[in-house]
Amino acid sequence: MSTLPILNKGDIVDVIAPASKSTTKIFKDSISWLEEQGFKPRFDKKIISGDGFFASNEELQWQQLKNALISKDSKAIWCLRGGWGSMRFIPQLTKLKKPNNNKLFVGFSDITTLHLFLNQEWNWKTIHGSNLSAFGAGATKVHQKKYLNLIQGKEDQSIYKSLKSFGDSHTKLIKGKLVGGNLCMLATSIGTKCQANLNNKIVFLEEVGERGYRVDRMFEQLIQSGVFNNKIKAIVLGDFTESREPNGKDLTSKAIKRLQERLNVPIFKGLKSGHGKSNNPLVFNSMATIDPKKKSLILDF
Repeated sequence: MSTLPILNKGDIVDVIAPASKSTTKIFKDSISWLEEQGFKPRFDKKIISGDGFFASNEELQWQQLKNALISKDSKAIWCLRGGWGSMRFIPQLTKLKKPNNNKLFVGFSDITTLHLFLNQEWNWKTIHGSNLSAFGAGATKVHQKKYLNLIQGKEDQSIYKSLKSFGDSHTKLIKGKLVGGNLCMLATSIGTKCQANLNNKIVFLEEVGERGYRVDRMFEQLIQSGVFNNKIKAIVLGDFTESREPNGKDLTSKAIKRLQERLNVPIFKGLKSGHGKSNNPLVFNSMATIDPKKKSLILDF
């Protein structure tokens, strides 16, 4: 039986924007989509008022995040979009008392920082998946259904196929809790109060807009810091998009090959999740099983 919180029609969904802002149209379309599904979106009227790099001023963003986490009447928190900003709230979060009830928490990209905190500090299961801005006009019904089935408790297991071993062939089952997210944000966590602890975990990675040498640089930083080490159960690669060199070549595979040569950790690729066309939702902090023979990742939550 799933231990992931369930969202029913009529439930309140706190919409927050702890990072960058969206356009007014995208925001309104996203809110309308939630309402069309029978949920009750709740948000601050200044949520995308803007403040330099961010969706609104820092104090307002923190209050949105804090109130959403501790409120007793909402069932879910859905981040509007990524970009940059969530990491600024780690010091305040570490002082916040853990609420009695877990909530559904959905987002990805820059939101990786908040996943790290909720997974590591509060032991919440969270959904690494499309930010709310992806559910306005243009969202496919297939994409919507994947998320609705998950958040409404119609599934207690997700199976993703087409995994391929990167380099060396692996045949044995690999089990561990799934964590991770955006590669840049994992690297950025180093030295903070919420540095990624990936020991005994299956680590998911995705990235956008980073050329091969930059990916290699982040891998190097994670290795030298000790965050990437041989205690990791496995690494599963999602989408690495917009990564081509000026000449059109994609050198991210070279960075991954160098990573594999330095870590005695199985690496798999082919999971359609991240900034690509099919951002499949992943339940972080849930038990994952990699079956190399069936080329599958199974999540039980």
